[in-house]
Amino acid sequence: MNRILPYCFLLLFFFVSCEREHGGENVVDTTANGEGEVVGDGLFSVSEVTKVEFAPGNLKAGGHGFTVHQYDYGGLFGWGTGNRPTITDIEADYTDFYDWGNYNSGGLWRTLSAAEWQYLLFRREEAQSKYGMGTVWGVQGVLLLPDNWVTPSNCTFKSGYEWRKNVYDLDHWAKMEKAGAVFLPAAGYRWGTETAFVGGGGYYWTSTTAHPLSADAGYLCFSDAYLSVDGGRRAMGCSVRLVQEKGN
Repeated sequence: MNRILPYCFLLLFFFVSCEREHGGENVVDTTANGEGEVVGDGLFSVSEVTKVEFAPGNLKAGGHGFTVHQYDYGGLFGWGTGNRPTITDIEADYTDFYDWGNYNSGGLWRTLSAAEWQYLLFRREEAQSKYGMGTVWGVQGVLLLPDNWVTPSNCTFKSGYEWRKNVYDLDHWAKMEKAGAVFLPAAGYRWGTETAFVGGGGYYWTSTTAHPLSADAGYLCFSDAYLSVDGGRRAMGCSVRLVQEKGN
């Protein structure tokens, strides 16, 4: 019996060590932010088989690169103007779609289709609970939460409408962003060289028409009272937030 006890303790030590490595503290460490809080991977399902991460900000005016912050408005582009992003002529030819991701990164980033936006907003698991209107540092817009969202400590999120539903200062937004939250500012739209509804609504292009039989280009549109995937004139100037496929 005395000879067996040392082996039992050895096996127990080995079991505990494996448990820590594969199912304990180390797992938390690999999914923690700088403050030690558990966070998800920041990915969004846009179909049954495809997950994406969002660019760190809207496409900048001029079409090169992203805004510094997610709450910065960025540029307003005609549909599919990835090879001529500064054009504002409403009489120009907007027949073909050229992705802004091709112009910026050779296809590393791309634009979501109308169907992918529909899936993300309304069809993925618990979709209705993962978007809500809000205000970040005084800028109004819509918040999107990734699939495996974990709310940071001292932060809250409420799905639904009204800009005042979720109000974040820079400190709280930094925690939300680090946990994977995405913010699309209500940058309005452009017609020719005139802008409208700035701060009151957001219009974000998709890569496809709004509906299979529609000539209108699809866009995600929202205000403090609605959110939908609809369509409008291709010459309109709308915001662009690119994505990158991950984890497939």
